[in-house]
Amino acid sequence: MTEKQGLNCTEGPLLSIYEVTEKLKEPFSAQDIEWRVQRSFKNNNSMKAIVVPYVQNRAIMQRLDDIFGPFGWENDFKEIHSGVLCGISIWVNGQKITKWDGADLTNIEATKGAISGSMKRAAVQFGIGRYLYNLTEVWVDVYSIRSNQKDENYINDKKNNVTGYWKNPQLPAWALPGGKDHSVEGNQSYNHGNQSRSTSSSGQNKGQKTNNNQTSNGKNNSTGPKPFDPKQALRAIYDQENIIGLPNEMKLPLFKKANQNTKTPAIINGTEKELQNYFGVLKPVAALVSSAKLYNLNPEQLLNYCQIVLKVQLKDIPSLFFKVKKEDVEQIIAMIRQEAQGQRTA
Repeated sequence: MTEKQGLNCTEGPLLSIYEVTEKLKEPFSAQDIEWRVQRSFKNNNSMKAIVVPYVQNRAIMQRLDDIFGPFGWENDFKEIHSGVLCGISIWVNGQKITKWDGADLTNIEATKGAISGSMKRAAVQFGIGRYLYNLTEVWVDVYSIRSNQKDENYINDKKNNVTGYWKNPQLPAWALPGGKDHSVEGNQSYNHGNQSRSTSSSGQNKGQKTNNNQTSNGKNNSTGPKPFDPKQALRAIYDQENIIGLPNEMKLPLFKKANQNTKTPAIINGTEKELQNYFGVLKPVAALVSSAKLYNLNPEQLLNYCQIVLKVQLKDIPSLFFKVKKEDVEQIIAMIRQEAQGQRTA
C-alpha cells in the first residue's frame, strides 16, 4: 500500500493519533497556497494591498486522502442563514470524529464560494493550514502595467481607486515543507503590518521585517526535530493498550518482552528506546483491532483473517503480539475491506 492510498490508524503505516495530528498540521507547498487581497489603498502615486494566504480546497482534499484514504473521510454541507455549514468527518481508531464550520455566500459564484470557504474553515478545526494564522499581514506593491511574471494577480478596487497587478509574496521558511523556502523566484520579502490577518489597520505600513523562523509574537516556529516527550509517548501507548483492551497484568510482562534484559521496574520509567520498542509491539495489533471495530467484526472473525495471512493458529488477540508485522497488517486489512465492500455491493 502506498502513501497516496491512505495512512490512518487502521490502514497503511499504522499511525497513532499523535502521528495523525502531526500529519494534519504539516505545512503545504507554495503551489497549494492562494493569496487574497484583504484591503488596498493608494498613497500619492503608489498603490499597495494587504494580502493573506489560504490553503486551496483541492490541497485539503488531497491531504485528507493521503492520511485517511479516499474512503476514510467525508464531508457534509448544510444551508445556514445566508451561508453554508460544512462538516468534515474522519475515522481514527474505529471512531468517527466530525467538526463543523461555516462561511457566508461570496460575491462571485456565491454558493460555490461558500462551500469552498466553509470546508477550508472546517479543515482548520483539525489543524489543517492553521499555521498560516501565525503569519502577520503581508504588504505587496500594486503596479499598473502587467509584467506577465509568474504568480501575477489582478486587483480592481474601485472604492479605493486601486487597479493593477500584484505578485504572490514569498512564504517564510518555517511555513514550507522541510523548512526550506522555495516558494517563488526572486527576493521579495515580507513587509508586516501591526495587525493580524483577522483584524484591520489604518493601511499604513509601520511594521519591520521579521525573522523567517519566528512568528509575530517572537516564538520560534522552526520545523526541526522535536525533543522526546515522555508524557506524549505514554499517552500514545495508553491509547494503543486501550484499543486492544490489554489487561493490566499483561502490560509490564509485554513491555519486558519487548525490551529484553531491561531493568526498568515500570513502564512509566521506560527510556525513549524502551517506550518506542513497546509501542512498536502494540501498534500493529491495535491497528487490526481498530479495523475489526470499524467493520463490525468480532475477535474470532478478526483472528480468522489473521490466520489466513500468518498461516498459524491463533487462540486470542494477545497471541498476535510479536507475530504480526506491518506488511501483514496491511494485507489483513485489505482483505477485510475488500470483503466488506463486496458485501455492500452484493
